[in-house]
Amino acid sequence: MNSMVTIIVPVYNAEKYLCKCVDSLLSQTLKHVEIILVDDGSTDSSVQICDKYASVDMRVKVLHQQNQGVSVARNNGIKLATGEYIGFVDADDYVEVDMYEKMLESIEKNNADIVICTFIGSEQPVFEKKYRTQKDYLVALLKDEFGMGGYPCNKLYKRSLLDFYQPFPMNIYLAEDFVFNVSLVVRQKELSAIYCGLPLYHYCQHENSATGEFHVKQLTWLKAVEKIDNLVRGEMIAPYLVDKLYCHASSVMLSHCAHRSDLEEECKILKKHYRKHICWRYFLDGTENWRWKLYGLVGMMPRCFCNCLYSVRQMVRGIKRK
Repeated sequence: MNSMVTIIVPVYNAEKYLCKCVDSLLSQTLKHVEIILVDDGSTDSSVQICDKYASVDMRVKVLHQQNQGVSVARNNGIKLATGEYIGFVDADDYVEVDMYEKMLESIEKNNADIVICTFIGSEQPVFEKKYRTQKDYLVALLKDEFGMGGYPCNKLYKRSLLDFYQPFPMNIYLAEDFVFNVSLVVRQKELSAIYCGLPLYHYCQHENSATGEFHVKQLTWLKAVEKIDNLVRGEMIAPYLVDKLYCHASSVMLSHCAHRSDLEEECKILKKHYRKHICWRYFLDGTENWRWKLYGLVGMMPRCFCNCLYSVRQMVRGIKRK
């Protein structure tokens, strides 16, 4: 296997985790790798760490930019990429040493456009599954089959899929990668993907992760779902798959902000979407966590009631931490 794989790592104030991440990439058993570190205006020592790696290993390239967010960082990394295949890794995660060798072997053996692995500890089944058509893979994405979700970091893409347009959407701060993956598939008339089933990626949850503590910017999740809705409209996809996305996003966000008086207008919009898309099938869906179903129902109640429940939840969490 002589194909070059480019791995793009957006970096923002990741000094605690960056070395472990980059070391796992430089240790790859696949030797033909290019690592692009995109410093997104870091204010900690991530800047110096990136430059140091580039000075000692020719496989590492560094791009410094003003803070513009992970989507711009990834898009700029794609512009610099020279590999026939492109992968993405978050700066606070790390990968198995044979991840890209295994994934490249799978994508070339099956002549696929995308290969998907699983996350360490996800307990997903270890077997191969081929998606021979664009629609098959699109449905699998929307269903979150095998936990593949909209994440870019557990996938390897043919470079040709990413050319000619800006893949990652701007001004969306949660689920922007889901929009990217759906958009990528919808734009292709023909596409095949392979789920290799191998646990190769270490996803690490930290306090400052984008999916950790709630931030008001994360309300753009609903905007992401609206974009996905517009993308798949006319693709002969079961409407429930999109309804479920609206319900899940609304439920999760209501669990964080239904008690907040400063987000009253935002909550009205979330409740409107929840009412519009909720259906009996959502509550019978065994793939959806019961907790989110409950949070959605609670979030529809008056704010004073949500306030009381939120206080109780915080109290319980405090007791558990002790």
